Amino acid sequence: MSSFRSQRWRRAALLFVSLFLFAILTQILVGWYQRRTTARANLRSGVDEILRELKYSDRWDLTRFRQADLSVNGYYILDRSGLVIEISKFVPDLMLRADPTGWDPGIKTLTVPATNETWRLLVTPVYGGRVILGYSSPEDFTRVDERLRENAKYFRNSLEKAMSTDISDIDRDIDYAILDNTGRIHFAVGGIPLILLDYPRLPFSKIQEIPARRNVTYGFLSVPFTDKSGQKVGIVTVVDQLPPQPWLSLRAWLINLSASFVLAFTGTLFGVRYIRDEFRPDELLRQALQLGESSTVEFKESLRWDYWQARPDQPADLSKAGETKSIAEAVSVERVAGFLNSRTGGTLLIGVADDKTLVGLGRDYESLIKRGENRGGQDKDRDRFQLHLGHLLAAKIGHDVTNLCVQTAIVSSGEKDVCVARVVPSPTPIYVIGRKGRKAFYLRDAAETVELDVEETVAYCTERWPGRLFARILRRARRT
Repeated sequence: MSSFRSQRWRRAALLFVSLFLFAILTQILVGWYQRRTTARANLRSGVDEILRELKYSDRWDLTRFRQADLSVNGYYILDRSGLVIEISKFVPDLMLRADPTGWDPGIKTLTVPATNETWRLLVTPVYGGRVILGYSSPEDFTRVDERLRENAKYFRNSLEKAMSTDISDIDRDIDYAILDNTGRIHFAVGGIPLILLDYPRLPFSKIQEIPARRNVTYGFLSVPFTDKSGQKVGIVTVVDQLPPQPWLSLRAWLINLSASFVLAFTGTLFGVRYIRDEFRPDELLRQALQLGESSTVEFKESLRWDYWQARPDQPADLSKAGETKSIAEAVSVERVAGFLNSRTGGTLLIGVADDKTLVGLGRDYESLIKRGENRGGQDKDRDRFQLHLGHLLAAKIGHDVTNLCVQTAIVSSGEKDVCVARVVPSPTPIYVIGRKGRKAFYLRDAAETVELDVEETVAYCTERWPGRLFARILRRARRT
């Protein structure tokens, strides 16, 4: 049986690999779905929060909005004319471009009709571009100008150095924007009143992912902002950095691989016992005749006819077949039940004597012919025998268990037919009506099938099927 064991292990390995790959794929898909779902929920929550605080009545009313303690970190609010109302958490990959005209170096005061705000602005040139610093509606222009100049020193003298400025070094109530000579915005925070010429038209109410630098991906959600009459007056875009994609994170891969290995290994341990090897009755018969009876092989001369009752020097009396068939069939059922209750299963060969002599199924074929029925050919005999054996096992053991755990075939060897019945372990304990008229539990022990008493049966079933014991305890607890 070594070849069948090796075949079983090969199938167990295939089951493990299949479960392992399935677990990895499932975790990746679940991670991708959770990533998208979480991003969608965060973005929609951010949009709803901004829409609650933002007001518009003939012009933008930002008083309540600027005083609100918003939980959303990244957002862009634009007027329909392209005017920047507010920017938080700037993403350079959006490639925003503002009108570069009118931003000559120096300090200026600018009133914005769309917001009714007055800005004090400082435009300081740097190599490759300019930095615009601003303060909204200051009360003391002199003090504000000093603060703007002091903060402008942090940006130094080039566009590259300006980009490396730490935002925490700049006063919180001072907004600023960094532009190159073409008007492209490299960074911006706050509401510096820039007029945008280019702005990505993100689909409204649809989440858009935009990959950024350093393997960072942002999710964007844009919605139109309308006034009381329902007219579109601006755009609100919320941005949120998405967690790393599960298939691009080494840590996620290590976790997924470890979890998949555990799941696949556990599934294989539980599933390997139900893996059926390829049923090759010819090979089973050949190996059984070579090795003889064992814990997994049992020979039986016939299904319904007891050969020992016929004298060697006289032909057997076929009329006695009806007197002994019930006992003989019960023995076959006991052998099958013993294999079902074992941990490894086994093979019952009907038509083979204990000394490995091929007896054949001729007398069983004859005993199954009903009075007045035409015997037919060999194929008819075989079909009749297998049908009778299947009905016998289904009646004594159970139809479901028989279909799940028992396979039969008729093999011809030396002009003798042999029935090969391969039995795999049953997922549940199997009890049959014994020859003494009561339910009995049979188990294959070494090269014989033995009947266990009550204590032995309980002890074996508790060890062999612990899950069923737990289920019984749980049902009993629910009843009480």
